[in-house]
Amino acid sequence: MSYDWVNVQRYADAPTLVDYTTIGPSWNGYDSSYGLYQYEDYVYQENYLELNPVSPSLETTPMHGDWVLNAFFSQLDDPNCVEVICIDTDAGNGSWSGFDDLWTMSDGSFGIYDVVAEAFNDFYSANDEYLIVGLNASFATTDPNASAAVSTLLSDGTFVVQASPNVTSPDIFRAWGNEIPNVINVGAWNVDLNDYSLAVNPTDYMAVDIYADGYTHNSSWNETSNFGTSFAAPVVLAEIVNYADEVLTPLIESGEVQPDPNAQITDGQMTSVVDGFVDAISTMVYVDTVYQGQTYTEVVKVLTDEVTDGDLYPTTVPISMTDAGYQIASASLTNDVNHPSEPGVETESNDSIADADLVFSGASISGQLSSSSDV
Repeated sequence: MSYDWVNVQRYADAPTLVDYTTIGPSWNGYDSSYGLYQYEDYVYQENYLELNPVSPSLETTPMHGDWVLNAFFSQLDDPNCVEVICIDTDAGNGSWSGFDDLWTMSDGSFGIYDVVAEAFNDFYSANDEYLIVGLNASFATTDPNASAAVSTLLSDGTFVVQASPNVTSPDIFRAWGNEIPNVINVGAWNVDLNDYSLAVNPTDYMAVDIYADGYTHNSSWNETSNFGTSFAAPVVLAEIVNYADEVLTPLIESGEVQPDPNAQITDGQMTSVVDGFVDAISTMVYVDTVYQGQTYTEVVKVLTDEVTDGDLYPTTVPISMTDAGYQIASASLTNDVNHPSEPGVETESNDSIADADLVFSGASISGQLSSSSDV
């Protein structure tokens, strides 16, 4: 897969001053020998932000971001309606500084906005109009600044789709999207060879909003498949784009819906839009799970594309994770009342997107911009 690499000129020209601090001076009394008051230990410190270009990996060796894009485009109905911005940050040698800089505020703007703006200007055409559809977040982070940056994206009417931690992820990797209203948290609609659920780290089970297949394939690469919630999340974002292009684009082109680029979207309106889209692309599935010898019936939302062929059972991944905890016994569109519900699981209604208050932050969906962030 080939890419058009764009370096962020703002950071390439010169480091950007982020903040500064001072320590001291400290008072050291009056020196009668000189007849002066003495101060000492004055320290002035400046912090700069500098994002350096990252060399792309070999085209013959797919990396994590390549698989994210593979999953996204495999689900997309019309790739011509989308421009994708891939944010590649170097996490090598145990350093996450480049990634953390995306969430650093400088001159009133987060680093991620500068990166997206630079890339957007590279492909922008005055003949097209664009709407930022969403940010695919196939990463885990504990950076507190990320919450503020993501909240800002949401306030602009942008979908944020987060990959929930994998079933084997350490607990330090959390479903951070669950802490931010209106982030769509995605789990993997998959099981291992022994029917153990690969959906999500069990500690984040209640955070998942929708499930999708996280097993992605590409026979032309030297590694032909990969699995993870990282690859389920872009499938959901692609389906959001598909739905917008199929349902909303004709309404905008006909003039029936007229987006206001200056509209301010409230948290409540964004909740209606997000819930409406998730409901529109998902199907309620009753899942019988076995845990410690007890069978429970869970109610989950699964991407409709995963269940339209009549086979509701999660896709099997050829791995064995017998310590995953839950086994999937069956999946059905109807409830088996003989089994108790898992504590905390509630049945939700499948509302139509038509009931949502649609507020858009772009002039048209005739051309669509999808921002895909990845590590």
